[in-house]
Amino acid sequence: MSNLIIICFGFDNEDSTNANSLCLYEILNNLSYQNEINIITSTLREDIHLKTESNINTYYLPVAKKRNGKIDFKKWENDILFFFQQYLKGKLSDETNLLTISFPLSTLTIGKKVKKKFPRINWLVYELDPYAFNKVLRLQYLLFFYRFFKEFNILASADKVMLTHELYNQYTRSPFYILKRKFVDFGIPLMKIHNKDKNNIFTKETVTFAYIGSFYKKIRNPEYMFKVFLEVVKTHKNFILNLYGLKKDDLDKKYVDLLGENLVIHGRVSKNVISKVIEDTDFLINIGNSISNQLPSKVLEYIGTGKPIINFYTIKNDTSNKYLTSYPYALLLKQLNGGTNEQSKKVINFVDNHIGVYATNKQLTELYYYHTVEAVSIRLLKMLK
Repeated sequence: MSNLIIICFGFDNEDSTNANSLCLYEILNNLSYQNEINIITSTLREDIHLKTESNINTYYLPVAKKRNGKIDFKKWENDILFFFQQYLKGKLSDETNLLTISFPLSTLTIGKKVKKKFPRINWLVYELDPYAFNKVLRLQYLLFFYRFFKEFNILASADKVMLTHELYNQYTRSPFYILKRKFVDFGIPLMKIHNKDKNNIFTKETVTFAYIGSFYKKIRNPEYMFKVFLEVVKTHKNFILNLYGLKKDDLDKKYVDLLGENLVIHGRVSKNVISKVIEDTDFLINIGNSISNQLPSKVLEYIGTGKPIINFYTIKNDTSNKYLTSYPYALLLKQLNGGTNEQSKKVINFVDNHIGVYATNKQLTELYYYHTVEAVSIRLLKMLK
């Protein structure tokens, strides 16, 4: 049995706090059949603690915060390196695989230092979020070259760099192309095909819509979606928009007040609750990113259900549309500069024609098997020693 060590921030099985950690959770069972796995991750608790299940040991190392309230990633790096020396050094050998999952960049920085000390291990970088090309980071243009060379030096030290399809397309067309021989077009392991393979008979008085995740003013702004729904509920009072993962304070009070009972804000809920929500909801809502190198990961989870999906997008090369264009029950709504009357009519028409109608397992498998958890796991297993 091989030895696999994984570094991932915010991992806590199905209750993980970010999409990158959820990606790890989805593929763990497939990896643990052939590997003894040691995961090093963060915790808000003040003590180091261990959880063991089958072939998986998860070590939780506390994170400290600076005076300004931000996480002290430098201290977390040093703590993990010390932990390696004290507890995991004996597990490192020529047969060891080290997998570091970003974001944050600290996970990759640690990987580089471990690789330098133990050069014969097989170090795999899994980059789900960019660093130099991340438009969410502050002073993105001013600090670009500093971030680029920092990231380049890290990726150059790795044996393989696994990338989302979006990052692979960007990196192979950027100055990173020098490292192309290390790059693997890997994807995101979040699609599970689990439709019940039957259409529902719609009998409810209300029609439910669900948006799951966060909003970002710069890259994923909900304003246009709210404007369209305001137009829709003027004539369809039984349409209810549910938001999960957000607090009331995260939203523009104007839209909260105007939508009234047609908007329900649930806050952050567990992964198990989200699974139930997706199962019970009639229509799933996505807002595409306004940048072309990152995909809202929930799109893949949505597709796996076979349910009708509405995607609001702003840019021509919207990353969500690349997956949804082939999806049999998707409504792709471009943000228009004018009013929302035309788009609201499309929503109503889409609902009228797609209540209880789902894509079948056969359709989804034929269209999307390459993107499923199983397919992505197989690609990773082939890369391990």
